[in-house]
Amino acid sequence: MPRDPQDTRQFGLEAGQLVARFFMHTEDLHWGLWPDDLTVNLPNMREAQRRHSQLILEHIPPDTHTILDVGGGSGQFAEQLVEQGYAVDVVSPSEHLAQRISERLPEQSHVYVSRFEDVVPRQSYDLVLFSESFQYIKLDAGMARIEACTRPGSHVLVCDYFRMGNPGKPPVGGGHRWDKVEAALQGQPLELLSQVDVTSEAAPTCQLLGDFIDEVAEPMRDLAGECMTRRHPLVTRLLGWTLRKKLTKLDAKYFSGRFSRESFIEHFTYQLLLWRRTGD
Repeated sequence: MPRDPQDTRQFGLEAGQLVARFFMHTEDLHWGLWPDDLTVNLPNMREAQRRHSQLILEHIPPDTHTILDVGGGSGQFAEQLVEQGYAVDVVSPSEHLAQRISERLPEQSHVYVSRFEDVVPRQSYDLVLFSESFQYIKLDAGMARIEACTRPGSHVLVCDYFRMGNPGKPPVGGGHRWDKVEAALQGQPLELLSQVDVTSEAAPTCQLLGDFIDEVAEPMRDLAGECMTRRHPLVTRLLGWTLRKKLTKLDAKYFSGRFSRESFIEHFTYQLLLWRRTGD
């Protein structure tokens, strides 16, 4: 499947994986969990992500053998699941990441290079896993595809953040509105078994991003602007005028001070949710 060059979401995921590998020596793309005993800083990000993965592992039902990992990132967590003895298939709409996933997993594992809504499953799975990928699926089509990928007695595990719909601009994008998720679940053959709210433990990741912007990205932007103004004043003014709308949008998005622990808690809830599919 050729990659759509306009799909900035997939580009962001692929670029994020490269940045994480270079700066943090990890290929995980998900947020971390920061309990009180873990200092919030970049060197501890791998440990925070490990605790996120451990939370998921602790909630995989004991009768699980086959797992469909939706999203999958670069396959790092899928590889960990295989090491735990699970048979794992992965869904990834990115050809670049799908290739990396295939390199990490055994030959028995299958990678669906597709959006989840378009997957034609080769089997019914004991567990369908969404680790920060549920926010990317279309709710109605996604619910129908979950049913196609499971059977009665199978489980669905979601670990992701959801928008609360409160006034004001949230610090980050993504996340389905929580009330819309609840509405989409109405009438679905899914029984909720576990619900764990880890909003307060996930929120420091947003603060870490804000600290990086304040202490690294913003000073670098200012230094680059000063250098351009000194060396090429006319070109700098021309570019500033031509790109003023885009620059204003970028400032509002990244340099407005919205990336904080408190802002994340105000606008999002981060949940681990485990359902069992009911029916005959």
